[in-house]
Amino acid sequence: MTTTAEPTTAPPEVVLPTGRPPSSLRFDWLMLAVSFWPLAGALSDTFAHTNFPQLETFFTPWHALLYSGLVAVATCNFLVMRRNHAAGYPWRRAIAPGYELSNVGVAVLFVAGVLDLIWHTLFGIERDLEATVSPSHLLIQAGILLILAGPLRSAFARRSSQTLRGAQQLPLVLSLAFIYLMVTLVTEYAQPLVFHYATGNFDFFTNPPTPVGPFLPQSIGLASFLIQSAIFSGLLLFVVRRWRLFPGALTIFFTLDALALCGIQQDFTLLPAGIVAGIIADILLFVLRPSVGHRVAMRTFAFLVPIAVYGCYYADLLLTGSTITWKIHLWLGSILLAGIVGWALTYLAIPPYDHADDALAMPPAS
Repeated sequence: MTTTAEPTTAPPEVVLPTGRPPSSLRFDWLMLAVSFWPLAGALSDTFAHTNFPQLETFFTPWHALLYSGLVAVATCNFLVMRRNHAAGYPWRRAIAPGYELSNVGVAVLFVAGVLDLIWHTLFGIERDLEATVSPSHLLIQAGILLILAGPLRSAFARRSSQTLRGAQQLPLVLSLAFIYLMVTLVTEYAQPLVFHYATGNFDFFTNPPTPVGPFLPQSIGLASFLIQSAIFSGLLLFVVRRWRLFPGALTIFFTLDALALCGIQQDFTLLPAGIVAGIIADILLFVLRPSVGHRVAMRTFAFLVPIAVYGCYYADLLLTGSTITWKIHLWLGSILLAGIVGWALTYLAIPPYDHADDALAMPPAS
């Protein structure tokens, strides 16, 4: 008696997911909340270096806040990647699009922390401007920036079918605002919200060395207006050319920066200027509706926002009893120059030609 073998059933083929895990607003909010932790540490450390000249040690509560934030971000990233790896994604692709550089930021911040301890041991504690441009501190700032930009990069990584609208844009707007805040901390030495250049409220400004006269301090003040205008105009153009932001987005952007900088200096004189400038910028955004397809509106927007910012700046100084020592030629010119910087940057964001392949039509070099 012969028996026939029963056919064996092949095990189902395991299909591994391709690409990267999809991002979500929930995940953006999680990463935004966790990434604020090291930013809060950086802000508190800046406050300490500014207001406590007797600071003489690396082991401070502010550094504890900063580096515990590093641990929090690293832990969050690892847990998310482990879950995605268990779902079939390889480790190198186990994080949502836009957050790859967040892991790089964690590594940079860890290395920077070790170097900062060594730096303080060898060379002591930095003071004032030294604390801003110390190499170990610059590396710390770079790591935090890479982490903070995660939700913004995630928004850019989404397909056009996943366009963010209204309140869905809040994570990317807050990410942008935190980036701006971090950059203004790095350039605090050229920041009109910190140094009221136009009032001449400094010994050097009121009694400059004889060979220098008033030209050098005025030049430093004017340069700060142009530098900060280039920073916030560049960041805004980077986002506005992609999204039509919700009402109030630019108020958040400017208010958070003004609040943090004024808090560090313990002088809130110019906080209203930041709030009102943000409101005016939101109105300009709503009325002009700048976009890649409306170049004149985009260039007008970029010209008027810096004018609004520094117009509010001078108005706030006057309304709070400060005396503008700069003559009208200089302070009014500084407002207009700031606007020109914003306008000029639009030619980087939106070239003046309609076709990207115009260069191909150029005759070959002989």
